[in-house]
Amino acid sequence: MKIIIRTLTLVSLFAARAYAAPALTVTEVNCAAEEMQLFYYYLNAVADDSLKEFKSQCAGSPAIIKMPDWLQKAKPAMLERKVWKDPEEGELSEAAVWQATVSILYELASEMKKTLPAAGRTAVSPFDLEADYGGIRLRFVMSVDRLTRAKLEDSFEGRGGAMLATMNLVMERLDGMMDAMAARDNAAFNKKAGEALKLGRGLFAQLFEAPRRGDGYNSAPE
Repeated sequence: MKIIIRTLTLVSLFAARAYAAPALTVTEVNCAAEEMQLFYYYLNAVADDSLKEFKSQCAGSPAIIKMPDWLQKAKPAMLERKVWKDPEEGELSEAAVWQATVSILYELASEMKKTLPAAGRTAVSPFDLEADYGGIRLRFVMSVDRLTRAKLEDSFEGRGGAMLATMNLVMERLDGMMDAMAARDNAAFNKKAGEALKLGRGLFAQLFEAPRRGDGYNSAPE
């Protein structure tokens, strides 16, 4: 099958998935993890050339996900600009504070893998991971708060505000997941978990879009 290089053409597909009916499947979880890894590595000081044009099965067919040119040009300034002073980590760059939040979304997807059956592994009940999910939720809330207080709405060449709006929706889904676990409602947990993953993938898609005006995703996935 012919491999097609896709950049902005990925946007409509990823955005549609962000609004699609939620699903918690091995494929969806793996793709969410893959995209969060790419997002994180895009912001590294030195990005591996193999990641700049990455072969993926997560765009609907074998495709090359190409790191946006605008991001390659903007990244040096994001790495240089210090936006937050942490008592333990010291001064953090604009790129680093975004990476911290994205890494938590990767951790969320990794935790969800444990709840799905796979070869050689028995699925774990999400209710057995309540403390782990609670820690992820808390760290995500704190990380998004740091981005907000650092006033990064204009980050990513104007995409930051819409990205923060998407992250706020992720927080709502994390709250829903914790409520579902407290009620021992597996169906509700899967629904909110699926929505959180799709919003995370939508966050990745925003890297391939023009900057939005407004508040990003304004409605929940159906």
